[in-house]
Amino acid sequence: MRHRLLLLPLALAILLLVSVMACEEQEKAEPTPTATVEAKATDTPMPLPTDTPLPPEPTDTPVPPPPPAQQEEPPPPAAPEQANCHPSYEGACLDPNCSDYDCAGGSGNGPCYTGTVRVVGPDVYDLDRDNDGLGCE
Repeated sequence: MRHRLLLLPLALAILLLVSVMACEEQEKAEPTPTATVEAKATDTPMPLPTDTPLPPEPTDTPVPPPPPAQQEEPPPPAAPEQANCHPSYEGACLDPNCSDYDCAGGSGNGPCYTGTVRVVGPDVYDLDRDNDGLGCE
């Protein structure tokens, strides 16, 4: 089995050599047609072909600088968790020891007042009357 594995690369190399030689023989048998181009004298020199693109033509109008890249604003810093804030409300720290909260500027009688808050748990102070997740809006 080992001898067969050694003969495989040799056989592939011979096959490749034979096919290259056959291609060369075929090219010798078929001449390649060539085109004849007559040169004409012109007054205007022809530009030489290049692989690199030419720079744009200069203009008299100044090009405005590109607008500055818009940077995304960083998210606002998270409010530090306070151990004395009611867990059902975000956006303001409601003291869980207060017996009742009412909306500031409303008709409630307190004793504690707050502005707009997001209700994220049970609305124990009944600040979100329309149940849309925002209290005192």
